[in-house]
Amino acid sequence: MAAFEGVRVTRKGHLRLPERVRRRWGLQDGDVVDCLDLGDAVVIVREGIEPGSFAMLESIPHVDGHASEPPRWPPRGEAVFRLDVRGDAWDVRWGRYDDFGTPAWWIDQTRTGGYTDAYAPMDVVEAVVWGLLHGGGIKAESGDAFLEPVMALLQQQPDADADAIESVLRTPVAGVGRYRFPNKCAYIAAAVDALERIPPPDNPAQLRRYLLDLRGVGPKTASLIVTAVTGGNAPVHINDIWLRRALTPSGIFRSEWQVEHDYDRFEEAFLQYARHGQVKPGALDWCIWELARQPHPEAKREAK
Repeated sequence: MAAFEGVRVTRKGHLRLPERVRRRWGLQDGDVVDCLDLGDAVVIVREGIEPGSFAMLESIPHVDGHASEPPRWPPRGEAVFRLDVRGDAWDVRWGRYDDFGTPAWWIDQTRTGGYTDAYAPMDVVEAVVWGLLHGGGIKAESGDAFLEPVMALLQQQPDADADAIESVLRTPVAGVGRYRFPNKCAYIAAAVDALERIPPPDNPAQLRRYLLDLRGVGPKTASLIVTAVTGGNAPVHINDIWLRRALTPSGIFRSEWQVEHDYDRFEEAFLQYARHGQVKPGALDWCIWELARQPHPEAKREAK
């Protein structure tokens, strides 16, 4: 067995294990593996490894001689924070950082889970294609997987039409199969043509307004694209069902808000929440989106 083998990390921080390892371990999409941070290395093992084995690994000293622990959230003495959206103000309790799903828990996970690390921004054309490949019932893994072949086509044929793009989307990709809605090819072809005819602005706010004029781009997709172009640094919110499920019970979002009519309210509340937590909106968005989609023992206990 090879001592080292490359493991790809996606833009969203997901690990893509080699197919040989996936087959031997019997892993399917969405399955969980355990990992142990040794400071200068990370050990990846199948979920459910004997605790004694982890104890042995933890005994390996870190290169720097100690493990640093980021400060937990919230700061001492801060029990509540106030949100004010269009004159409607209310207080939200932070809760405990180790209590799953509290406002403090999401901020703490963002600050300690590596989500605050910047990621490389995308070229605007690539970001638009990526954004259009997502949403509308498409799994994130599928949108990510088809970005590479579509961009490869556009690099070879910058003026590729919808038929050529559809052919790519109808060709299965290993691990995800076929793209669910190949008719999105028309949106992608029209968007690439528009970007060539009318260069998009650099300013994030102006860019989002520009993107809303493209076919197939609504507020959520426009925010997703702006986030990708800026490397997560733009003050925008990607309103996703996972974020609404995560932040409505704790009072960040109001239960009576509807995404079709109150998108701006959702965004303003989220941006204020990120400011109170002293994290970038893109990092908080990424953290909640990723962790809310995963099963958590704490959530299972609460559901019983």
